[in-house]
Parts: sequence; C-alpha cells; structure tokens
Amino acid sequence: MVSKRVKQLNAGMRPYVRPLTPDEDKLDIALREIGEGKLIAEVDFDAVAKHEADQTKWSK
Repeated sequence: MVSKRVKQLNAGMRPYVRPLTPDEDKLDIALREIGEGKLIAEVDFDAVAKHEADQTKWSK
C-alpha cells in the first residue's frame, strides 16, 4: 500500500496531509497519511482464502 501511494505522489497526486517541509520525502508523507487514517486498504478476503487453500493443497 505504501509503495503504491508513493508512486501516486511521485506522479503528481496531491497528498492527503500537509507536508511538514516543502521537500519532505514522499515516503514519509505516505506513511503519515496511513498513520493518520487518511488511507484505507481494501482486502479481497475471498482471494486471500483461495490463495491460502491453493498453497495448502500444493504443500502436502
């Protein structure tokens, strides 16, 4: 999630938090956005369960 957000910021998207300095690193901004609850991760639990089932099936 952090990597994707840093790429978005580098591509010109506006940050959801005010940078502390004009040259604040994009990684720091992305981490603060997450820490302040400005970003939410969406998880496809069905895909996760299928992946785990596939891994278990093949590891036997």
